[in-house]
Amino acid sequence: MLELVRYIHLNPIRARIVPGIEKLDHYPWCGHSVLMGKQDLKGQDTESVLRLFGTTVVKAKRGYKTFLADGIPQGKRSDLFGMFLGPGNADVPVDSRILGDPEFVDEIRAREVSADRIEERTPIAVIAGNIAAELGIPIRAIAAGGRREATVKARSMVCFLALEEGHSVTHIARYLGMSRNGVMIAARRHESAMGRERNIS
Repeated sequence: MLELVRYIHLNPIRARIVPGIEKLDHYPWCGHSVLMGKQDLKGQDTESVLRLFGTTVVKAKRGYKTFLADGIPQGKRSDLFGMFLGPGNADVPVDSRILGDPEFVDEIRAREVSADRIEERTPIAVIAGNIAAELGIPIRAIAAGGRREATVKARSMVCFLALEEGHSVTHIARYLGMSRNGVMIAARRHESAMGRERNIS
């Protein structure tokens, strides 16, 4: 659970929407700021997480933040994020969000847990709005598409972060007016760009 908490809350840093851990404390679209007591979010259980890091709120927040910071160098973890091509159909990408053996995955899908929890995810429109603001372009440009460098970069960032947030490839493709393969290609483009930037720095 702790690895998932850390991985999810580091999404904005990995996507380069937030420049670092201190800015993440005040980022409104992530549960980390709730754990740090900077904002309230109805329904988020902070106690279950913080009590694993200390006996007082102050110690727990300090321990949690240290744990979170230690995860930044790990970058994207393949064991917590899965994208693969569907069996028997190399042209159809499948977005895997459920970690476990095939029986467990079937059980979860049968209960439609993923569908029930979709509202807990940051909406794609919010992700796009944050990226548009970060890059200084109109949000309508992201949905409209085009070949401008800033637009292509923004769409790639939306694809990458929306996938990490747990949105389906189909949902992202519908929002951006792209094909499913286009979404996957754009997400990989942003991931490659992040890798190049890390190597340069």
